[in-house]
Amino acid sequence: RTLTIDLREDAHELNRLGYSYADTVGISFDQLSHAEFFKRLLCACMNRWGLVIELVVEAFALAKLEDAQSCSLDHFVSAFAKTYRLSPAYSPFTVVDFEEAFNPEVMASLLHKEQ
Repeated sequence: RTLTIDLREDAHELNRLGYSYADTVGISFDQLSHAEFFKRLLCACMNRWGLVIELVVEAFALAKLEDAQSCSLDHFVSAFAKTYRLSPAYSPFTVVDFEEAFNPEVMASLLHKEQ
């Protein structure tokens, strides 16, 4: 198995991952279980399984801390902003042309910056 994600081949696994974390913390993933969300998630995580898992864990933790009934796009926006130290207004989950706006090399450099 490769470390990179191909949405066509791995959509089912991404969906299973989301529902697995949702079941673990007892909240819903239904509103995010669709291809458009997964495209944005993969952009946010540079198509890397490890980064997807980290962001999913962070988003579900934020949802659980809020005592939310479901994990929402807002939780992923907040998790992304925290992970990359960017404004919540600038996120693959909110920007219309997200695939053009988020360069994987720049995003990787943000992850490796000293905190």
